[in-house]
Amino acid sequence: MQLVADLMAMQLHEIDFCLYTTESTQLSIKNELTSLGVANKFIDKNSYISSKDFNATIKTIIESIETSSEEDLRKQIYFPWWDLIQLNDLKKFETIFITNSIKWSTIAHVSTHLRVNKLSRETSFLEYASKSLTLNKVFYWDSLPESSFETNFRFFVVKLPEYHFHTRKKDSIHSPRNVRIGFFGRQSIERGKLIFLWLALINPTIKFVGMGDFIDSKIFFRRLIRIPLLGYKLNFILRKFIMRLQPWIKNYSEAYLYFNNQKEFNQSLISFDAIFVAGHLLPYSSGVALQSLACGVPVIWTSGNSAHSDQMKKHFPIGRLRIVDRFIPFVFYLKVKKIIQFSNPTPIFDFNSYASTLITKLISLN
Repeated sequence: MQLVADLMAMQLHEIDFCLYTTESTQLSIKNELTSLGVANKFIDKNSYISSKDFNATIKTIIESIETSSEEDLRKQIYFPWWDLIQLNDLKKFETIFITNSIKWSTIAHVSTHLRVNKLSRETSFLEYASKSLTLNKVFYWDSLPESSFETNFRFFVVKLPEYHFHTRKKDSIHSPRNVRIGFFGRQSIERGKLIFLWLALINPTIKFVGMGDFIDSKIFFRRLIRIPLLGYKLNFILRKFIMRLQPWIKNYSEAYLYFNNQKEFNQSLISFDAIFVAGHLLPYSSGVALQSLACGVPVIWTSGNSAHSDQMKKHFPIGRLRIVDRFIPFVFYLKVKKIIQFSNPTPIFDFNSYASTLITKLISLN
């Protein structure tokens, strides 16, 4: 969805662009646009379909720029996600980029670097970016401002507001006896599945539904396997216990669904009375939580050192899952009964404001 929003922003502001992509990705983008009611002809017009690897694609882009007659235009390569960039290969093109006055920008995770670990992959990426002679901007999502970064990173990092397409949930009379709480995304311990199962176990009158990709991984508890000698054994025992416990939790169910577009995802979101997000386990922002609130669906969330936690404290503090809520069923029931009355959508960036912010920052070259 992020790439689609960025392409829509470029089209809205009449930015001359060419999308280098595969046929399957182009089709997904066009389907997403169609679901949003947006004409997608501009994608066909501005696409270059290729199955080439990273090096070959960059060479193709450079060749098209070198043969262009519009020499006075600002030229920039926009990578829609930092993990797509092969840094060792990108270094090889620095000289050619300088010769052709080409800059590059991307969107990156930075929350681990800002909040948890100054020696992470994110740190390595930021270090590379700070030394690149052709970098323009690194956009990021986090509640922390640019001033939170080290001095040598501040000149190129740009905080980007989160835009989420949403379908407004119709106001309805909620019955606390038929409440459904959804848990969207990867169904893993690292994202809070164990907490979700526990809540289902001690709250049998509420329905809990796991919605997403069910990871059949042998490693459920990554922290456990770090224990010498016993780690893998403990992980195996706990994994078996949880797998055998699940069928006995009668008010818990799972549904693996693939959403073809954001509209389908939103329709699924608004079918629930609330969703659960364990935002304390990872330092990042939660697009699902923000999108849910925008739809008018309340979020039950856990607090911690994360962008998600900061966002929820600001937008929906009543949904915080306290220690007492986790262990006393009646208290959790009262919380759910209270928050499902939520009906006001959370203020979010509308698309026009988002598009203006992105393009303004993108075209202002360092």
